[in-house]
Amino acid sequence: ICDKYSIPYYDCYKDGGLNSYMPIMNTTYMTAGASGQPDYTHPNEEAYKRYYVPQVISMIEENLKY
Repeated sequence: ICDKYSIPYYDCYKDGGLNSYMPIMNTTYMTAGASGQPDYTHPNEEAYKRYYVPQVISMIEENLKY
């Protein structure tokens, strides 16, 4: 929908660079569920700071130029 209406967006899954299927990234950047094991799905605070926030800020700043 965003593409259809030319609305800028950040696709963190495609463009984020965080691959939770890599064991080191999963244990470092994913939250642990009730089992105590990282869940491959939900990023922790460090993952947001490293892989999402800078890219979102960059996207917003780029789109504010117009």
